This record gives sequence, structure tokens and C-alpha cells, in this order.
Amino acid sequence: MFRGKAWCNLTSFLLVAGIAGFSLYGRQVFMNLYLIALFLGILNSYKEGSLIYKMRDLFFLIIGLVAIGLYQTHFGHMSFGSFLNTIVVLGSPLLLYLFGFWLFKIKVLKSNQKYIFPAVFLLFGSLNLGLLNPMGSWPVMGFVFVAFFLNLALFTNKYLVKEALVINSPYFLIAGSVFIFGSGLNMIMVSVQLMGTLIAMVIAKLISSRFNRRLQFYLVVFSTSFILMLAVHLIYINSDYIYEYTEKSEDLELNVPLLYQGDTVTLDHFKGKVLVLDFWHTRCRYCFEKFPEFDKLTNKYRDRDDIQFFSVNVPLRIDKEGEAEEKIESFGYSFEHLFLLGNADHDMFGVQAFPTLVYIDPEQKRLITGSLETSSLVINNSISIIEGLLHPQVD
Repeated sequence: MFRGKAWCNLTSFLLVAGIAGFSLYGRQVFMNLYLIALFLGILNSYKEGSLIYKMRDLFFLIIGLVAIGLYQTHFGHMSFGSFLNTIVVLGSPLLLYLFGFWLFKIKVLKSNQKYIFPAVFLLFGSLNLGLLNPMGSWPVMGFVFVAFFLNLALFTNKYLVKEALVINSPYFLIAGSVFIFGSGLNMIMVSVQLMGTLIAMVIAKLISSRFNRRLQFYLVVFSTSFILMLAVHLIYINSDYIYEYTEKSEDLELNVPLLYQGDTVTLDHFKGKVLVLDFWHTRCRYCFEKFPEFDKLTNKYRDRDDIQFFSVNVPLRIDKEGEAEEKIESFGYSFEHLFLLGNADHDMFGVQAFPTLVYIDPEQKRLITGSLETSSLVINNSISIIEGLLHPQVD
């Protein structure tokens, strides 16, 4: 089953999806491509058909690497450095692909494809499905989705539970180590992934053993996968939405220089007001897509003088002088603008991705990071956080 043309075509689709993710997000997620190239080489070593068909995904990989190189050179906010460094960075995935392709020609590995092929597919698929939005809930949903359908295929084809656990073990080992040694948002993400994957395996086993009629089987699979994805999404966004970096009793040290209306200030200039800061950079397409929502949130509180909304630009090395100011001011939004003078200064606000909203209380003793979210499905959404800062409960 796992050597069929449908599975090979699916891996090709996942590769293209991964390349699309790299094209959008650049070198931020580039390191994952080394693993993807290795896994793809292993998968293609099992392909049947002509040499051209076997090498088809290698061609996609080469085209993708060229596209990434061009993107980084002309549009990316991180550069590869020297020409030699570019060759090494972009050439390494090709070497790993060939390594995986020829490694699994070894007899002992090839003869155990019953375990190796689906295990590699699981890891490969989970990586790719998360790349289109690496900082959102898609990595979690993507992996659980792949795990559900892979384990459904395993149990439908009479794999034992212990065999399915062996096939899934590489991910559990990797994710488990991240959970044990990680912290903050990574722990939340991995926790939801682990529980979601275990639940997906159990549901896949139940469906494969209880529903034999074709129409009934497909209806149950479709509805179950939808409910599973929705549940994972709701659990994830309610777990991962906010993260508080400070204790209430400690003063924040946020004395980084900011450009405000032509003057250099620090956040002390706005003490006494709740601050809502939207961090962005000029090459972040998603940041620009979220600005209209941030503007609506600003207008919701426009009659209050105890809260202030700012977009906060993080400068990039490739930005031209005045480029950020010109871009943001051309839209005519209601919120005002701050401009960091140093690229690394956003780290002090706990910003790890773009866009990120940072909420600061009037005394500047609490700092909360999150995303722009007003949906009632998210318990700690933007409005509830703002209301909590405007009307703090007395202990």
C-alpha cells in the first residue's frame, strides 16, 4: 500500500506545500528543509517506475532551493552571507536527499519497509503541513491530521497496535524530549500535539475495526477528522494565545529607544496608560493583513484616554531609510506608530514572531504577549486582556 502511486503523489504534494512555506517565510524555517530532504530521499528510494518518475521530487526540491535562494537575495530579511555560504546552505539538502536515497537501498533497511516507510512518511508529512503557517495552530493540526490518516491506513491494513506505536515512536521521542527540556510556548504546542496524536491513534483503531461498509467508513472518517481538527484548534488557541513574561511585583525594564513623532522616547513616556503594541516588519505580509483588524480594535477604544494603541516597527537590515514610516503612514490607520531603533530590541518585549501583540499595564509591571484575536472562541482574546488591564481586580 505504501508504495502505491497515490502515496508517492501525496508526498510530492507535501513537498510543494513545504517549498511554498519556505518561499513565504524564508530562512526562519529553513533548517527544517534539511530533515525534509533526507526524508524525501528515503521515500523516493521506494518508488516504483522509471528513473525520471523516481527523480521527480528531486527536481521539485532543486527548483524550490533556487526559488528560496532568489527570495532571500532579493526579498528576504536575512541573508546567507557569502557566495560560498549560500552554496553550502542550499547544497546541503541535496546531499542529504542523495544520502537518504542510497542509504535505504541497503538490504536490511529495504526489507523492513513495513515500519520505515510509514514512519518516515509520518515525520515528513507533519513537518510539511506546518510550514504554511509555522507560528500558528497549523503545525499542531497538520501533524494530528497526518497521524490520524496514517494510523487509519495502518490499522485498515492489519498493522498491530504495537507496530503502529513503533512507527510513531520517532515523533514521540523527539516531541517528548522537547516537552521535558523545553519551556514556554514550545511545551504547550508539544503537549497538544502529543495528546492529539494519541487520541487520533485510538480513534483510527476504533474506526478501522468497527466500520466495514465503504460509504459508512468514509462518512465516519470525514466527520471524525473534521471534529478532531476543530478540537485540536480550539484547545491550541486557548492554550497558546497569551504568555505573561513578568511577575506583577517587578518593574519592567523596557527602556529601549523608540522613535515617536520624530523624537526619541522610551515607554516611560506613556506610563499611566494601558499600551497595546503591534510588532511588525516591512517584509511581513501577514502583518499588513492584520493591520485592518488592529485598526478596528483601536477604534473600539478611541473614546478612552487611558489606553493607547501603537504599531511598533522592527527595523531590518535591508530596509531603506524612511521605508517603514512611508509604508505604515500611507494607509492612514487610526493607531499611532513607534519605530524601534535596534533590530534586537524586540526581544525585550518577548516578541518571537511577527505580528505579535504586546499588552502592558498602566504601571508597566505586567507584560503579556499574544496574537490579535477577538473571537469569542478564544477565552483570553484581545478584548478580554485589555478589559482586564483597564479594570484590574483588587486582590
